[in-house]
Amino acid sequence: MAEEKKKKQPQLLERMNQLATKLVGELTKFKEPERGYLSTLILLLRGATYDLEQEPATLEQMLVAYSTLTLKAFKINMYYNLLKEKLEAQYTNELQYIREQLLRRLDAINRMIKKRVRASVTE
Repeated sequence: MAEEKKKKQPQLLERMNQLATKLVGELTKFKEPERGYLSTLILLLRGATYDLEQEPATLEQMLVAYSTLTLKAFKINMYYNLLKEKLEAQYTNELQYIREQLLRRLDAINRMIKKRVRASVTE
């Protein structure tokens, strides 16, 4: 199970990086305000990738990771909704996948936090 998780995580990170790189090439096709939305979306994808690379060990780190990723996932969703009519299907499909995976990752972090809190309460 842990091995499968390790394999999926780099795949998600790689896909997020690839999408952000491809979207940089799309910037010239847009005018404001969509260009600003797209550049913000690219930055959010890069930031979320960095956050996912971190391995939260303490409860405090888990809480920070959860809140940071929640905010970025919310903003990625918001910019996705603003741009979905303008982006090509290949990008919207990839963004949809990334959004789903971020929600799963948030759920996993939430479960880890709950376990850690339960363990500290019983001690």
